[in-house]
Parts: sequence; structure tokens; C-alpha cells
Amino acid sequence: MTGFDANTGTIRFADGAELLRGLTLATFLASPLAARSEKEPSSVPFDLFLLPPREMDGRIFGSRIDFRDGVLEYISLSIVSGALVVDGALAYPSAAGWDTWTLEAQLAQKARHDAWLLKMLGPPTTVDPEHYLTSYELPWGGAQSSYDPRSDSSSIGVRYKPLSGAE
Repeated sequence: MTGFDANTGTIRFADGAELLRGLTLATFLASPLAARSEKEPSSVPFDLFLLPPREMDGRIFGSRIDFRDGVLEYISLSIVSGALVVDGALAYPSAAGWDTWTLEAQLAQKARHDAWLLKMLGPPTTVDPEHYLTSYELPWGGAQSSYDPRSDSSSIGVRYKPLSGAE
């Protein structure tokens, strides 16, 4: 099954690629997923990678992953509107740009993210409509759906707690 496992925090894409708590940078770099990813320049102490659009749970997601000290710490996901799978390959439309941006469209995007997280993780821990934030606190870490007025965008964020020696 593809999707987001509420018990472990593992994200499984339709092609079998997985992002999971404890994933090391070395393991990622040796994977086929890394070969199709783009390393982003960064001035922070992270290794950031932009993944190609990927199918999960019947939707297409754009995603970025962040490794800190060689371990996956954060994933940013966004449902990509209008992307299709054609003959087994992703048909990813070019960005429309800021000319078509509206607050209503971004809040609709957040609503799509909220609905998907509800399906995957169940009811959220907290909902803060004033700050456009829906949060999940789970044993492995947490997830949130948000609209950020500073960047004028909506996304899903997944943050993993470090593994302890007992896990």
C-alpha cells in the first residue's frame, strides 16, 4: 500500500521508494531515488534534496527531504495539482507562476493536504485556523499541514524524532 503509515511515519510511493525514520544519507545516496533527485545548495547544516514528482495514494506529490547529521529529519510534501501519470510516467505541468496565485487557491491546497492527512493519520492533535495550521504529534515525530503567509504557499511537513538506542 502506498501512503503515510501512522504507526511508523514511513512514506511509501507507488514505485516502491520509501522515506522512513532513521534513513541515512548514505543509504539514500545509494538508492535509485537519489539518482533521480537534485541536491539543493544550502548554507544551513543540512543536506537538502528535491525529489522528482512521485505518485502516492493516487495523487502526485512534489517533495523535498532534509538530512541533518546524515539522518533524514524532515520531509516537505505538496500535492501537485494537475499532474498526471501517462503511460507509467509522470506528466508534470510547468509552473503557472505568480500570475495565477490566489489566497483562495492556497487555502484550497491546504484543505486537500488536511483531507489527505486525515485519511492517512486520523484526527489531528491540534487545529489552529487562525494560523492556518493542522498538527499531528505521534510517537515517531509529527506532521503538519500549513499555509505560510511569508512564502505564500501550502505544504505538509513531516519531522522525525531521532532514533534512540532502544529502537
